[in-house]
Amino acid sequence: MAAGILSDLFAEEYRALVMSIFNWGIYGGYGIAFPVGRYITAANLWGLGWRVSYYAGGIIGLVLAILTYTTLREPSRQVIGEEKDNANAKKVIITI
Repeated sequence: MAAGILSDLFAEEYRALVMSIFNWGIYGGYGIAFPVGRYITAANLWGLGWRVSYYAGGIIGLVLAILTYTTLREPSRQVIGEEKDNANAKKVIITI
C-alpha cells in the first residue's frame, strides 16, 4: 500500500529515491530498538519499566497520525505506463 501511495505522490524519475528513503525506516527501527530496549527500560521512568517504551512509541504514533490526517491530501490519479498509450483507443464492451 505504501508503494502505491508513494508512486502516486512522486514522479517516475524520483520513485527509486523515495522508495529507498522509505525502506531505510526498517534499519532505523532496528537501530534504535537496542538502545531503547536496554537503556530506557533500565532507567525505569515513572516506575513503568519496559512499558514506557510502548507508551512513548504510542504517543509518537498518535502525533504522526494526527499530523497525517490534518495535512495529507489524496493526490489526483496519474496515468502511467500503457494506459497513457491507449487513451484514444476504441472501447470494447463484452457482454455474455
